[in-house]
Order: sequence, then structure tokens, then C-alpha cells
Amino acid sequence: MNKEEQLLEKRLIELSNLAFSRDIVTFSDFLNLNELNILRAEDENGNTYYLTYDDKVKILDTLFMSGKEVKYSDVRDLLHLKNFGTRKQSNDNRKFNNKYTLYPRICKLIPSLKLDSAIDIFSENEKVKEIEEIVDPSYIVVGKNKSRCFK
Repeated sequence: MNKEEQLLEKRLIELSNLAFSRDIVTFSDFLNLNELNILRAEDENGNTYYLTYDDKVKILDTLFMSGKEVKYSDVRDLLHLKNFGTRKQSNDNRKFNNKYTLYPRICKLIPSLKLDSAIDIFSENEKVKEIEEIVDPSYIVVGKNKSRCFK
């Protein structure tokens, strides 16, 4: 493992230790964006390519929100890049360290909670709050009443 990969792994471990004190959807986006920012991209001409805001939203919406494991090659193909990943060129089978796990399942069971885009976490406060409450183990739901049992 090279220094860049060790740094990425160390940072992701630190961030995951904070996961239970953060909102699950927001935190998943943060982890994915953090990893996207650390990795390198080259355009079709071999020049360094810096992911734009629109690129990152497209990656989150198209790849991560599906809940499937995302490979570096998926990002490369989506954005029509020559290379995407670590400095090593053999990144095709490398997977991102984080993915949405509960969110796609929740949306399958309760379609009304599906967000149209990852940026909706900033505007769809009620949906995000309800998703967070579903995955928050400190909530007990009794009938229509919700109460916190741990906090």
C-alpha cells in the first residue's frame, strides 16, 4: 500500500469513527466526496482533470445513490476519463470504501422518501429527518409517537 492509499485509509477510519454522531445520509455523502477529492483523474488526453461540482453531484446521483458498490472504473466510464483512481494505473477493480447501504433499502420500502439528487439533503429537510429517524437506533416508535431512548 503506497503512502496516498495509507493516508486515505487512515482518514476514512477517523471519519467512520464519527459516523454515529452524524446524520447518516449527509455523512455518507461526506465520506464519498472525501474519497473523490483524494483520488486522481486524467482526461482523455492524459492531462490532470479536476472533478467539478457537477461531476461530483452526477457521481453521487448516478452511482452511489443506487446503493451498489462503486468501482473507480465506474467513475472513469461515467465521466469519460482516461484514468481515475490512485497513482497506480491498475484501478479498474478497486472499489470505493463507502457506499449507501440503508438509504436504498429505505427508499424501496418507502418510495416517498427517495431524494431526486444528493444535493436534496440541503433542501428536503423533512425527508432527510425521517430517513435519519428510521436508521437512528435511539428512537423507539410506539404507534404514532416517537421518543428518544438514548439521548
